[in-house]
Amino acid sequence: MPNDGFEASPDQISAHAAQIDKTTALLDATVSAARARMGSEDFGLIGTLLSAACNSSMEDATAALTEALAAGQRHAAAVRGWAETSRVTEESVTALFQGER
Repeated sequence: MPNDGFEASPDQISAHAAQIDKTTALLDATVSAARARMGSEDFGLIGTLLSAACNSSMEDATAALTEALAAGQRHAAAVRGWAETSRVTEESVTALFQGER
């Protein structure tokens, strides 16, 4: 069924949403890993400055990853809604042509 200038079946749209879910699951694992930082003592006395610099950089990286995760989750929800709308519309049109209501 045409959707704003291109054709995509509800099953294709659902498959796309499932792929987005897989990607957001990877992002979720990445965010969890980014939050598990080493302590300043883990590198010894000399490594204290290094760990502080690394943890400071990780704040920005974690914030970016967290936003990417949230955006992926919003996108997956929107695509799932699109699939459901497309499925209902396609089923409704098919039923009309088959004389069902």
